[in-house]
Amino acid sequence: LLSGCNLCEGSRAPQLDMRRSSYSSFRDDDDELSPAAAEAWAEAEARGLQLQRVSSRSGFAGVTMQGPPDRPYTASYPSGRFQHVVLGHFTTAEEAALSYASQMASMGRR
Repeated sequence: LLSGCNLCEGSRAPQLDMRRSSYSSFRDDDDELSPAAAEAWAEAEARGLQLQRVSSRSGFAGVTMQGPPDRPYTASYPSGRFQHVVLGHFTTAEEAALSYASQMASMGRR
């Protein structure tokens, strides 16, 4: 289980395989996600984007937990040696990961 991940709290926490990056690769039908998180996964699949799993506190590439309490997940990408461009603050890590994946795709990165 991921430390600090809101998906991992409770008795029905999903077991995530960190080596896999697509929704269908590790989600089981019994896993429960918030509607916003499920919508982010569905949109990523529809757009052919992958939400890249990493072993970080947020669980996703380009996502940190630095936002305000009501939107704790921040999506950003590096734009120089010591600078990052903040894409926004989100209520779920999945929404932030979708923003990051969209930006990377628009820049020709995957």
